[in-house]
Amino acid sequence: MPDDSRLRNVFSTTDLVDAFALELPEGASCDAGVLARFVFERLPPWMLKLMRLRDALVGVFGLKTVKRLDDELARGQHPRIAVFKVYEESGREVVFGENDKHLDVRFSVLCGEDRTSRGGRRLVLATAVQCHNRLGRFYLACIAPFHRLIVRSCLASAARRGWPRAQPLESASAA
Repeated sequence: MPDDSRLRNVFSTTDLVDAFALELPEGASCDAGVLARFVFERLPPWMLKLMRLRDALVGVFGLKTVKRLDDELARGQHPRIAVFKVYEESGREVVFGENDKHLDVRFSVLCGEDRTSRGGRRLVLATAVQCHNRLGRFYLACIAPFHRLIVRSCLASAARRGWPRAQPLESASAA
């Protein structure tokens, strides 16, 4: 977890914290909101099938489903990235996620300087989860391996599609 991420202390306790980083190619946008939407709003069909399976299994426990979150999105209650509520957004970091009765989850997309390369920039996608009860801990144990696979796959898919280009104003401020 990057020291300068807003996600670092988002919960008093965490049951899962992870972060995945990659170097962005020259000329790519470093606007965190643009990058987060690019990564999360075009999921491959196999992930959508997993989400439908998840919804079928958790719906009986009264947990939020993608349909319920989509309905909230359609009503325009909050700015969203995919089905997740945006909690904070600045140019270089966006924090989004959801609260439910079993757990709260937050994601962060942070764009900053890549200290391992000369002048490059990196994108860090981080996750923090706080469980509220046994159901949350059981749910997290079941989905954690899928979560890691999905995050890596989303980042790899975005890289294959080609990252959004920096806008002229963004390019000038990065220089």
